[in-house]
Amino acid sequence: MRDSCSPPLARPPSELVVAKVRASLKWQSELDAGRLAGELGLDAAEVEGRGFAILGSRGLAGFDSGSHRYFHRELPFDLDKVEDMQPR
Repeated sequence: MRDSCSPPLARPPSELVVAKVRASLKWQSELDAGRLAGELGLDAAEVEGRGFAILGSRGLAGFDSGSHRYFHRELPFDLDKVEDMQPR
């Protein structure tokens, strides 16, 4: 049973969700989870709460604490090693 209060990265979405969200990124300065979810046929909470969080941990999305919105960016990470670098 999953705890609805656990952090997004503790409950990762399927790789299909991550792949769909990643494929839709086009250097947007603000990512709209509701709009994106509608376009992709996904749940908005899944897109924002977990999809964006996973992409953020992989260096493919950032979070603006002023606007409380995610944005597309790509950091020069070796994506094959990112999951192993997580401390927990």
